[in-house]
Amino acid sequence: PSSNDSETEIVLKGVVRVENVPQPQQYIAELLNRVQKQYLLNTYRIADFANDEDFLEKLARKSGKLLRGGEPDIQTVSKMVLNDFQRGRLPHFVKPPGDDEKIDVPKTDTTNNDNIIVQQDFSDLEVSVKTAEDEIIDIDLTGDIAQSDAVSLNDDDDIVQEKEERESVPLSSKEQDSVPLS
Repeated sequence: PSSNDSETEIVLKGVVRVENVPQPQQYIAELLNRVQKQYLLNTYRIADFANDEDFLEKLARKSGKLLRGGEPDIQTVSKMVLNDFQRGRLPHFVKPPGDDEKIDVPKTDTTNNDNIIVQQDFSDLEVSVKTAEDEIIDIDLTGDIAQSDAVSLNDDDDIVQEKEERESVPLSSKEQDSVPLS
């Protein structure tokens, strides 16, 4: 802990075990300031509450933490909530110190960005591919893609195949016999 942390910050950060805190209910008000009300309502499934005492009473009744005579056990419920906070069950956010100034972020028009074309210059990039035969092929990124270089994905068996424009030539009967069937 930092030397300038308050007692409340030390407890909420989890430096002190909740079981060793003599009056845990005194830290619930600060906890409620740090956690959004909706998170508390959703996590504990309780009705809306007015303040920290009302929150603890409703939670004690909901969870069955009652003393003799039906009085809510505020101390036990406070420890339960502090444990949940320390262990991350209650999402919260604390602003960094000194970050109070507001930053103006200009809004951009995000409508109809589907047809934006960006021109990029790849002339400075040198790209080469090493093939299985240890042959290095230089790739020109500035030219257009030729029809014979197009690549497609076969949906049936998820295999990428190169499209090649070849003439189909019928095989002779001898060639057909020598072709292995797969």
